[in-house]
Amino acid sequence: MPLAELEAKIQSMAYDVKANKALLDKSRTELQGLQEQMKVLEQAGETLKRIGEQKKKATIEMFERVVTMAVKEVFGFDYKFVIEVSAEKKVLTKFKLLQNDGLELDIMTSCGGGVVDVVAFVLKALMLASIRPQREPIMFLDESFSHVSSEYVPKVAMLLKSLSEQLNMRFLLVTHQHAFLEVATNGYSLVKTAKGTEFKKLI
Repeated sequence: MPLAELEAKIQSMAYDVKANKALLDKSRTELQGLQEQMKVLEQAGETLKRIGEQKKKATIEMFERVVTMAVKEVFGFDYKFVIEVSAEKKVLTKFKLLQNDGLELDIMTSCGGGVVDVVAFVLKALMLASIRPQREPIMFLDESFSHVSSEYVPKVAMLLKSLSEQLNMRFLLVTHQHAFLEVATNGYSLVKTAKGTEFKKLI
């Protein structure tokens, strides 16, 4: 095999390896993000198990109502969000979307990452608001909507604004999605440069 052809083949193989590594790294990042959202759902289930029976019913109804509204506003799904809490400690709480025809979708296994992102965010916000009702809580979000398709991001931004007003809560969001600037009260850009990190106020 001529040397030039061999070099070209090696270069092509190196490119393939680099491309596959980038794809693998992206998949790992996405998986880690989904695993973190699953932990939020599990924490919500454990929280519901610990509260008293009378308060539990009211809390579950409120969680179901708000998440149902959020999923409908963002994705347009006319589904009802349902929470099933088992009395058994070892049985996980189930989070479902119930369609009008009776079909059930398990949030943890049968829904896309974007739906999981939104549901986990709303549940986390509701739990924080319940724990600190007398204060104005601040919730930190780090790329919390990375699995939401770009077409739905503006609606997620409007959801954040709506929940901020309803729950008297502030959201501090780290994101690459500029649509959130449309509803933000303050916005900043952080860019890595050769000299360090460049900080710029956008709003």
